[in-house]
Amino acid sequence: MEPEQEVQPLIVPPVATTPVKKTFAQHLKNPKVIAGIVAGLVVIAALTSVALAYRKQAGKSTGCEGNSCNTNEAIVSATPTPTPSATPTPVARKLDGAMVEPGQENIRPLGIMIENHPEARPQAGLAEADWVYEAIAEGGITRFLALYADANTKDVRVGPVRSVRTYYLDYAREYNAFLAHVGGNSDALASIQANGGITDLDQFAIGEPTFKRDFSRNVSTEHTMFSSTGKLWDHITSKKYEQAGGYEPLLFTDEAPEASRGAAQNVSIDFSSASFGVKWAFDPKTNTYARAMAGLAHKDADTGEVITTKNIVLQTVQSVQVTSSGGKVVGKFTLTGSGKVIVLNNGIATVGTWKRSGNERTRYYNADGSEMKLVRGNTWVEVVHPDTVISY
Repeated sequence: MEPEQEVQPLIVPPVATTPVKKTFAQHLKNPKVIAGIVAGLVVIAALTSVALAYRKQAGKSTGCEGNSCNTNEAIVSATPTPTPSATPTPVARKLDGAMVEPGQENIRPLGIMIENHPEARPQAGLAEADWVYEAIAEGGITRFLALYADANTKDVRVGPVRSVRTYYLDYAREYNAFLAHVGGNSDALASIQANGGITDLDQFAIGEPTFKRDFSRNVSTEHTMFSSTGKLWDHITSKKYEQAGGYEPLLFTDEAPEASRGAAQNVSIDFSSASFGVKWAFDPKTNTYARAMAGLAHKDADTGEVITTKNIVLQTVQSVQVTSSGGKVVGKFTLTGSGKVIVLNNGIATVGTWKRSGNERTRYYNADGSEMKLVRGNTWVEVVHPDTVISY
């Protein structure tokens, strides 16, 4: 028996194949290929941006003689430093000495007649006035002429607005003021037209919407007329009235430091009856006098704010009762010449003399003849008779 022969395993040689070439479109279906293309484009864009920036900067002066500074220093030095805008220096306003932006210091004041009948209380807008005159209108009832110094102040509702009397016109003429009112006694209305010095804003001529009655107060109709500083200034602008003032300022000064102010001080003015009794109480911390009337704090109808002032001027004037051409009994005040005055500010009372000539502004003088200085801010002028009871 022949021995078994060793059988070699059958080895099949690999079949030679020809590589299949993919198209460009087929390559784009591969996510790795797409990512590579995107990365390449980003790099190219970045290099292009740098090249353009360098080319742009190369055309600029480096500010370095002989290229003595490197490129980064050149770029920094070539960038201009912004010039900060200058802050306007405040100036003193002519009416009350308050520091305001240039252009706001010499505006003709807006005057508004505000009544003080018990049914008219509380009034709106008195707390925002920059200068106020208080005097008896008739029958022991006082009335206010409130002056507002700046058309750019916030819009404030004001009222009740009431009629004007002749002596309030004398005060308004000190400033060539605009004057808002609801009619007036016949002599006062004739004086507005004949004597000038006032731009008339009579409700009877203007009407709504500048003036409008507020019947929600549930009082007699004559106590319901209101306007606002904004509406009145809009009317003034629409009529293209001259708004630059021509009056002279008084002497104003900064308020005294707290340690130099007077002690707490009360001022009482008995105009006629208890309903028109006025008290001012000084607060050394705020350097203001807070107003009370008829035994109650005198507050603004809209804000609830107690009326305060920086200065109180007690101006004593001669007055008589006369019958106007319309048959109405009214007061006639002598507001030119001179008379006694007491000025209170910084908690201190100073006795002196007031003087006025023609339509010039009333000025206040110390006993030695020097002019008194008022504290910057609002002022209340209390117009009293020689027999008015005053205590302080």
